[in-house]
Amino acid sequence: MNDENNNTQAALDAGKQISKLEVVDIQNIPHVLHHKDMQLVDLNKLLDKPSRIKANVVVEKAESFIEYFDHFADDHSVIFCDIDNARFKGVIDYHDVNSPSWAEHIVNYQCIKTDEWQQWLSNNGQKFEQTAFAFFIEQTIEDIRSPAGAEMLEIVTSLKSHTNVKFKSSRRLSDGQTQLEYFEETSGSAGEKGQLKIPEEFELGIHIFKGGEAYSVKAKFRFRIKEGSLVMWYDLIRPSKVHDAAVQDEFEKVGKSKCQMIIHGKF
Repeated sequence: MNDENNNTQAALDAGKQISKLEVVDIQNIPHVLHHKDMQLVDLNKLLDKPSRIKANVVVEKAESFIEYFDHFADDHSVIFCDIDNARFKGVIDYHDVNSPSWAEHIVNYQCIKTDEWQQWLSNNGQKFEQTAFAFFIEQTIEDIRSPAGAEMLEIVTSLKSHTNVKFKSSRRLSDGQTQLEYFEETSGSAGEKGQLKIPEEFELGIHIFKGGEAYSVKAKFRFRIKEGSLVMWYDLIRPSKVHDAAVQDEFEKVGKSKCQMIIHGKF
């Protein structure tokens, strides 16, 4: 019986040793070492404050990017610029020449296209039948800088009210507009004739990126007369150039931060 008690006590003592917990310090961060399975548990969350900043912040304006970056940046902080994809990344805890760092405190800024600009881009070159084009112009008229709103509204009204007509010809006028001639259909015969003037070109004043500046974008009015029906569309003039200019302006804003190193590349 004595031997049995001794064996039981020995087993209990061995169990206590196996399950013994040991606190070890690794780079000023306490860890618990569990001897049973040699598992190391990080106790960083139990400290009064973290041992270092670890954050991945996303902002929506260049001004917010600069404000955040400048608040935390030191002499080793770096900004990466991906101009082609219109995005910026500030790594605040970046490496020194002879001293690596964690590079875990990051602020990101992705230039986001406005809904208005995306709408003009997605419909660029798309063919509209007469009434649909009139409604599109009516919905986006606030983006149009020239011709004036009243003139554009007159074009929209004419397009919507002259749906039961046949267009037969067009000619370019000396003032740069195009004159479309049409006649009304009445019982299978040619009725009253009329004319519709549309400008050859129009200009948008539109924000390319959310929180960014407004830019001038020119476009050509296009049309085609087929079997008396009018098909209309527009072609933006070099929209990629406008996009590049907008990105460059955002880059120049970011460049006003106190960052000592700005690196161009893909990420």
